[in-house]
Amino acid sequence: MNTKKSNPVRQQLNPASIFQKTDNLIVKEIEDELMIVTTSDDMTDINSAVYTVNPTGREVWEKIDGTLTLEAIIRTMTDEYKAPKQRIENDVRAIMGQFLDKRLIFEKPKHK
Repeated sequence: MNTKKSNPVRQQLNPASIFQKTDNLIVKEIEDELMIVTTSDDMTDINSAVYTVNPTGREVWEKIDGTLTLEAIIRTMTDEYKAPKQRIENDVRAIMGQFLDKRLIFEKPKHK
């Protein structure tokens, strides 16, 4: 997944938001990359797609568990990689934005 394009929606992601992986996905590991296949309950769905996720995207994907906030994912990756926080934050936001654009994840509703 290319993370170079800038999308203003990605910059607006709330740090307190929690994201969940979408149902109806098949995820396969191939060497250092992940292949994510969108599926449907309807076998005639022609909108299925296959996405290849690079190692950085894979790290983000593995942290999307429905419990961690975006801020926690960024903090965890900053601690793991000892890289500048702004660079990690930009990369994570771009990757999360792509996952959202492709409907591979969604923002969990906030409980009141």
